[in-house]
Amino acid sequence: MIGIAVAVYFIPLLIASKREHPSGNAIAALNLLAGWTFLGWLIALVWSLSAFTPVKEPSKLQKESSANDLFRLAELREKGLLTQEEFEREKAKLI
Repeated sequence: MIGIAVAVYFIPLLIASKREHPSGNAIAALNLLAGWTFLGWLIALVWSLSAFTPVKEPSKLQKESSANDLFRLAELREKGLLTQEEFEREKAKLI
């Protein structure tokens, strides 16, 4: 019975962890410190279920691709195939 109670108590923490919620540490703290009150547990549960947009960092391949594109643009500018304005405009699209 105690095991079930502990599992239910930490449901918000488990959900936040499974979803890789960006506020997972704060949810864990709220759940641990104020979860014993029903209101604290409920807030932690709702927060763990709240929608968020994961922030994805560009992969190494994407960074290399951008660097290669920038190098290619610089070569075109040096050869006189691109004006400085065209180079700056295309460079702004890459960065």
